[in-house]
Amino acid sequence: MPHQVALTLVAHVRPGEAGNLDRLLATMGDGVANNSTVDFAALEGVHFARAVLVEETTDLQGNPLRPLLIYMADLDIAVERHLADLVDKAGTGIDALFGFCDDYPASGDRTRERRLAYLRERRVKEAAFYVNTVGRTRQQIRQESKLRDDLEAFLDANDDVRGRQPEAVRHALQDHVAADDSLRWARKPPAGLDLGFRIRELVHMVGVPLVLLILSPLLLLAAPFFLIMLRLHERSDPAPHLKPSAELVQGLAGLEDHLVHNPFTAIGMVKPGLFRQLTLRGVLLGIDYATRHVFNRGDLAGVKTIHFARWVFLDDNR
Repeated sequence: MPHQVALTLVAHVRPGEAGNLDRLLATMGDGVANNSTVDFAALEGVHFARAVLVEETTDLQGNPLRPLLIYMADLDIAVERHLADLVDKAGTGIDALFGFCDDYPASGDRTRERRLAYLRERRVKEAAFYVNTVGRTRQQIRQESKLRDDLEAFLDANDDVRGRQPEAVRHALQDHVAADDSLRWARKPPAGLDLGFRIRELVHMVGVPLVLLILSPLLLLAAPFFLIMLRLHERSDPAPHLKPSAELVQGLAGLEDHLVHNPFTAIGMVKPGLFRQLTLRGVLLGIDYATRHVFNRGDLAGVKTIHFARWVFLDDNR
């Protein structure tokens, strides 16, 4: 069985084009895609996908940050296969989206190879990635949903079955599944994760603590200095309280609850300096380890309603 992967594509929007891109995104759906530009439903192995415009702003030192187009997808197929799908099945939509961005091939030069090369070059590696249930594919989810609906319909149509003892009901459901060729897949358990993935995860799970154990004398020596530096930065760095406007809150609330799930994207500025960069990277390494080996059974630190999550550095880690 394949395991899930994340894809994050980041492109700078050309000067003066952010408004046009924003209007295009608005036509694609009010928080839920209508498949008018990119038919996400036609793309194989996609659990969730979204396109986000990050508006022009400044970093914490006042330096300008250009607007960004970010495409994110949670997949249970290989990234290269999904990129090929985007180009082959949604090439016109990809042209429309990334056509507002720097260095996208001109209209007369948009070959399959150039589109693919452009998307590959814009991939950004995630610092950490969370999967609610590792190995549960989109196909399996849809099949299990159909199985549930089918069993409920069977029980609704057979009053005599519902009145039996639990064990008898179970046998009746099994017989119903065995007699239906469209439910043939349900007669055996889903395939497990492939051996190569399991070995890589085991090596990572054991290897990281082992490296930390080897480095523990140095880490213990460095810990007091790190804590002192952390406290000094906490006392000296400004901590402004930024409250969003009521209009922004209402606009975000209006995008919620169209379906049984909601997309959520949060962006924050990294405080300048090597100390902050190294500290944040260390925190994200810890998050990545925890999401891969601790919170990997439908529970992210007590929150069970998150399907996928990712943490990504943008704009030179700012």
